[in-house]
Amino acid sequence: MSGKSGETKKTPRVIRPHEGGASRWLASGRRRWLIVIVLTGAAVGGGYAAWREFGPHVLSSSHFRLTPEQVTMTPLPAWIHPDTGVKIKTDALRDAGLDAGASILDEDLAERIKKAFALHPWIASVVRVTKRPPARVEVELVYRQPVCMVDLPGGVYPVDAASVVLPREDFSVSEARRYPRLSGIATVPVGLVGTPWGDLQVAGGAELANLLASSWDELKLHYINVVDAGSGDFIYEVFVRPTPQQEKPTRIIWGHRLSHEPPGEAPAADKLARLKQYAVAHGSLAGDSEGQELDLRYGAEISVTPRTARKP
Repeated sequence: MSGKSGETKKTPRVIRPHEGGASRWLASGRRRWLIVIVLTGAAVGGGYAAWREFGPHVLSSSHFRLTPEQVTMTPLPAWIHPDTGVKIKTDALRDAGLDAGASILDEDLAERIKKAFALHPWIASVVRVTKRPPARVEVELVYRQPVCMVDLPGGVYPVDAASVVLPREDFSVSEARRYPRLSGIATVPVGLVGTPWGDLQVAGGAELANLLASSWDELKLHYINVVDAGSGDFIYEVFVRPTPQQEKPTRIIWGHRLSHEPPGEAPAADKLARLKQYAVAHGSLAGDSEGQELDLRYGAEISVTPRTARKP
């Protein structure tokens, strides 16, 4: 008989995994995460409830209230009248539904302002819209620039270099006279103000006026005319301001549209260079009392002939 009398043999206790220290720590960690999740949910839920309760008051607060006076635009160029500038902003904010004010905290505010300005006839592009605290918006714009007035029986229509039609009412009679005239056009604009005219003759005339703009006064140019060249083709001629002694003004045969010259015709840059050289060499383009015709299209030199036609 082994062992001591009276002793009872004990069975070893089996430690189950869920009762160990590591398991208790893991269980404790889960509880902590559960508490964090519950508290976060409560905070978010409470914040959402608070925003539903007080958000509208924050958005309508005068501290964040944006008024038209707090919207600033890129300074106006010299060719746009200050009154027109005021109208540009007023029209754009009205079209965006912001003429009565808005909250600068509105998430779509900048996009609404950008789209409204981009649709205005005077705006070529919107570079950016920047919100500044507490309630100010800066709109960076590229303005369209008129290059000529298309002369029609019903009056003149201002267009930019891309033949986009600009608002007629924004030009006084004296302001309209400062720009080159484009005559010989038989069409009217196909779309609304702020869209291209829709006629290749107008498009080409606007391109030519833009090219000649910096030299227009220096060369004493008068107006541009479109001439039917037959078979659906057309060319441009430019008239020089006549002197008091001239019955017939000098006519410059320019030729085809810029970058659309047929083989053998001089490119636009060469034509303009020759014209400037001639004006320097002869003192002006006007010629004598009979007037003259200057053909820029062919050869290395300007073809000069006396004018025999009656003044158009």
